[in-house]
Amino acid sequence: MEQNGRIHLLDELRGFAVLCMIFHHTLLTIADVFCSQFFMNAFDFLCYFQPVFWFLFFGGAGVSSRLSRNNLKRGGKLFGIALVITAVTFAYFNGRSTIAFGALHFLSVAMIIFHFIQPIFDKINAKWGIAVCAVLFVFTYEIFWGYVGIFDFVKIYLPRALYSTRFLFWLGFPRLSFASADYFPLIPYIFLFFIGCFIGGYVKAGKVPPCVYESRFPFLSFWGRNALVAYVGHQPIIYALCYLVRWIF
Repeated sequence: MEQNGRIHLLDELRGFAVLCMIFHHTLLTIADVFCSQFFMNAFDFLCYFQPVFWFLFFGGAGVSSRLSRNNLKRGGKLFGIALVITAVTFAYFNGRSTIAFGALHFLSVAMIIFHFIQPIFDKINAKWGIAVCAVLFVFTYEIFWGYVGIFDFVKIYLPRALYSTRFLFWLGFPRLSFASADYFPLIPYIFLFFIGCFIGGYVKAGKVPPCVYESRFPFLSFWGRNALVAYVGHQPIIYALCYLVRWIF
């Protein structure tokens, strides 16, 4: 594969992340439909590994955004799909399990933001950018709970006023009553996306080994190329299958 060809490693990593997410969501769906504590415990256990899946998925999107010709157009289309998902989940679950700002909402907004600030990334040393974004992700990881810091060693509590409005949930400051079936606010996850953008700079400049262009796992590559369809469609299919099994047995 020539170096100006498709980056199969990126497809394969994204495909692996999507399949892991689907498996994780399947455990939760089974636990919900069949009231199974065993599957809920399995779901909770895998939550410890979620940041790895998130990095592969969001970071991979960041790499792709660095290589894209029009992130504003890509982000706009994806945001439209995300709004449809919000409307459908609101109507189907009667407002109880609405996806208010899920993974697709996040990615669409991140792409649009990157469209306007991409020239800044061209001026920043990628190694420093990756290091700073990694630190910021860890530092802001618990922002949902009202504080930032380094795990349990350092905690800086944020003003409660940030969490008293209904309009800042997308940024990472949800109200106590806020609920979303899928929730990925800009903070902290945009730092994973930005890490991918910095890595994408190396790819764009051709500073990656030739092996990243080689296809080793076509199965994973297929899922990576169709990640959007898989992410949007997997949950309805899983729910339908679970309810079908419950109806039969």
